[in-house]
Amino acid sequence: MKTYEQFVGEIIAAAQAAGLHIYQNKNRLETRSLDREFSFFCTPRSHQQPYQTSAYMYFEWSSVLTAESLREREEEALSPVLSISRNAEEAAVDEPCTQLHIQYEFEVAENFQTMTDEINQQLLTIFRKSMGHTNVPVIKWELIIQASGENHISKISAQQHWSIPLLSDSGVGPIMAEVNDVLIAIGELPFIKKDAQ
Repeated sequence: MKTYEQFVGEIIAAAQAAGLHIYQNKNRLETRSLDREFSFFCTPRSHQQPYQTSAYMYFEWSSVLTAESLREREEEALSPVLSISRNAEEAAVDEPCTQLHIQYEFEVAENFQTMTDEINQQLLTIFRKSMGHTNVPVIKWELIIQASGENHISKISAQQHWSIPLLSDSGVGPIMAEVNDVLIAIGELPFIKKDAQ
């Protein structure tokens, strides 16, 4: 089983290989439970600061996963043959996993902030074209409703979750490539506030 550090390294390497620029990465440790969390923001390398389209990603790593990964490492050192057969049996029964959370974040240009239906349709079109699966992000809206009844978009994000196995190939490479493609496609939409040049 992968350790926390190995999985962090795998995610960072996959994101960089996919063409993503990583920033504001953080490791958090909950001092009572010893649960851990790794998070970061990313954007395509071609985007300029300040980033108007980005993805926020994080995963949680429980103290149980830490104990299990350390126990397996000790068993591998003591008896490699026993560890391999045990890992194969466990993988067939119930492979440990963690949830990778992805939140696409972007700003809408001021002159488009009342066009909620059009924005929603264009975002869904991007997700369906860029993703060859059914795990399409859920779009979250924050609106300001004025006294006149007119709606203005305060914030939009799109959230997606992946269950990532920790014994076998995690498959994070294709996920990161998809994130890069989606962010590029979102950045080209007419209603997105553009990066500073």
